[in-house]
Amino acid sequence: MESVEIIATDKYLPKRCITNKSIEKKFDLSSNWISTRTGINQRFYSDEDISMLAIKAVENLIMNSKIDIQKVDLIIVATTSTKKIMPGISFIVHKAFNIQKCRCIDVLAGCSGYINAFDIARKYIITEDCNCALVIGVEKLSEFILIIDEIQKIKNWSEVVKKEWDADTFNDINMKVVLLGSSRVLLEKGLSDSMMGRFEEIRMTHWSYPEMRDAFNMSLEQYLYFGGYPGAAFLIEDEERWGQYINGAIIDATINKDILYDSPISKPALLRQTFELGTSYSGEIVSLTKMVGALQDAGNTTTLAGYLNLLGDSGLLTGLQKFAMDKSRQRASAPKFQVFNNALKTVYNDLTFKEAILNRKEWGRIFESAIGAHIVSNAFTGNYEVFYWREKDKEVDYILKKKNRIVAIEVKSNSEMYNAGLEEIRKMYQPYASFVVGEGGMKAEQFLSINPAKLFE
Repeated sequence: MESVEIIATDKYLPKRCITNKSIEKKFDLSSNWISTRTGINQRFYSDEDISMLAIKAVENLIMNSKIDIQKVDLIIVATTSTKKIMPGISFIVHKAFNIQKCRCIDVLAGCSGYINAFDIARKYIITEDCNCALVIGVEKLSEFILIIDEIQKIKNWSEVVKKEWDADTFNDINMKVVLLGSSRVLLEKGLSDSMMGRFEEIRMTHWSYPEMRDAFNMSLEQYLYFGGYPGAAFLIEDEERWGQYINGAIIDATINKDILYDSPISKPALLRQTFELGTSYSGEIVSLTKMVGALQDAGNTTTLAGYLNLLGDSGLLTGLQKFAMDKSRQRASAPKFQVFNNALKTVYNDLTFKEAILNRKEWGRIFESAIGAHIVSNAFTGNYEVFYWREKDKEVDYILKKKNRIVAIEVKSNSEMYNAGLEEIRKMYQPYASFVVGEGGMKAEQFLSINPAKLFE
């Protein structure tokens, strides 16, 4: 065949037309300003899936041109808007009209896609590989996505977002909203107060060892000591500046602007003391009674427990409970203090990075705390709980629980004394998995490169 001709064309547009005039007040922009800079005077809005837009265009073609759709033996769809590779839109169109003996091709070539689709159809026809080709160009360029960073800094942000969300829902505006914020406490309060049923929470963890390694060329030892705050990564060669950053930009900002801003704290200084003392004990079991004795104007253990809960909710410092089948025994146990990022522990260390590495005992504490930080910082996203276990002289550093499965982890930074804790745990609870991280077991680099939730699979 030497010639190819177009025998029919048609189109489909959604009914709802949004002009520049209709949106200029919402965004405080003139319609002329929009058209001058974008070349767009109007856009059509649809709740329909992109494949449905293609199907309706074909329906109009059939109705207005009276062509026999069953004579089509090649369907080519040109688009950049597909959300999934399989099945292609061409296959969905093919199924919708039950076309027999028909090839299906999707072309994803950006702005030139429609031209390429025509060219492919022409070559198929010229080579007599097909007789009738259906070429469809379809785009749904964007749904509305609104991204707001540090949303918690807006006064009554949840009420404002709820109002706008409800208005857009009423007006059939399909807008997706991404709210970002560094204050876990203020974000969750706003979500629970006003946004019930309107959101999905996606919590981000601290940067992992592979992320810090790949982005900043951090060694394993540097990550264990300096932790996973990307903003501080460029400062680790100047430990004084690094410490100032951690104290000012992380600790002070979280305690003063997040916790104290929205929580009735009778003794703010005590809260700070609790945090500083707790971080020094990260990875260790310490009774709250002992903490009361070490703090000035400490009040009682109930006050400290409340402060520890606030610090935990803020992603700074938590107190792990002892693992037991009896929940009351868990609550009555002395907590094992654990930071969410090891920088929060080492920032108060009297030893420099190089000095800490050479100090076997201190490096052992830093090592265990870093492993624990990795575990607790991933607990929410991994949907598991974290405990410790101890009976007399037998101990297991971390117990992870997810539904009816438990994983027991012992941490060893060197060839220290044998601990029979893992064997006892195996006898008592038959854990899903149990192993050592560090000397004689899984290497720290390997463990810090996985999400602990994978241990339950």
